[in-house]
Amino acid sequence: MERELAIEKSFEEKRHLYFTRLSLRLKEAMRLHKNDRLWERNKEKGVRDWRNVSRHCLVGSARMEVLTEWLGLPEAVRNNAVIAYALHDADKRLEVEAMKDEIKNGGTGQTAIQESFENHKKMIKKAGFNDQVISMLETYEDRPGQLFDFKKIIDKYTTPGELSDEDIGKLLIFYVDGISIDDKDIEPSELADNGKQVNVIERRMAALEMNPNYKKKNEEMAKTFSGHPFFEGKSYTEAVRDLLHLIEIILCKRINEKSDRTLDPVELPEVIESELDRRINAL
Repeated sequence: MERELAIEKSFEEKRHLYFTRLSLRLKEAMRLHKNDRLWERNKEKGVRDWRNVSRHCLVGSARMEVLTEWLGLPEAVRNNAVIAYALHDADKRLEVEAMKDEIKNGGTGQTAIQESFENHKKMIKKAGFNDQVISMLETYEDRPGQLFDFKKIIDKYTTPGELSDEDIGKLLIFYVDGISIDDKDIEPSELADNGKQVNVIERRMAALEMNPNYKKKNEEMAKTFSGHPFFEGKSYTEAVRDLLHLIEIILCKRINEKSDRTLDPVELPEVIESELDRRINAL
C-alpha cells in the first residue's frame, strides 16, 4: 500500500488555524464584537472595515497568554486577563462614531468615550463576565486618571507582596496594547541614531507624537500632569512610553525570577513574538 505523503502546512495556514482555535476559546468575548457592529459589512465598500479591530484583540490575547503563563499567574487570573484583553476594544466602532458626533457638535469627545465605556461595561455584565474581568477593563478605561492609576499599581512593586495577581493582569493589558499595533507582527529592537537600543514602544510613541489627533490630548494632559513628580513636563505619549518601559522592567524581573531566563526588557516584545511564532509553527 502506498504511503500517503503528509503535506506540511505553510506558516500562514498554521497561523490561521491558531487564531481560529483561539477565537473559539474566546467565543463569548468575540460575540460582543459582533453585537457591537465590528463585523458589519460596509455596504458601499463591500467589506467589513472594522474587522481589523477583532484581529487586533485576538493577536493581543495570544500575546497575553504567553506572558501570563511565563509569569506563573493562577489559571483563573490568566483566563480573566486574556478575556479582558479580547473585550477591551469590542466597543471601538460605537465609541469612535459617538466621539465624532460629539466633536462635530463642538465637544472634545471625552464625554462620548466615557459614556461608551459605561454602556460597554453594562453589556459585559449582562453577558455574564465576572467582576475581575470588569475590574481589569475599568483600570484600562480611557480617562484623565488612567495613567495615574497605572503609576500607583507600578509603585506597589517597590513594596514586597503588595502587587497582586490582578494588578499584574491590569499592567499586562496596558503593556500588550502598547506593543500591539493593529494585528501586525512586532518588529525587533534596533539601534537608534543616538546609539540607544529601542523597541516597538519607542517607535510607536514617536509616531503618535507626530499624529495631529494627539496634539490636543497632549495639551490637555500637560495641565493634568502639572505638579506630579513623575508626569510633570511630559506629553501624554511620553508618559505612556515611560510607564510601558517601567512595566517592561517589572515583567522581566518577575519572569527571570520564575525561570532560568535572563530577559533584557528592551527585547521583551520581540521575545514574546518569537514564542508566539514557535507555538504557531508547532501546529
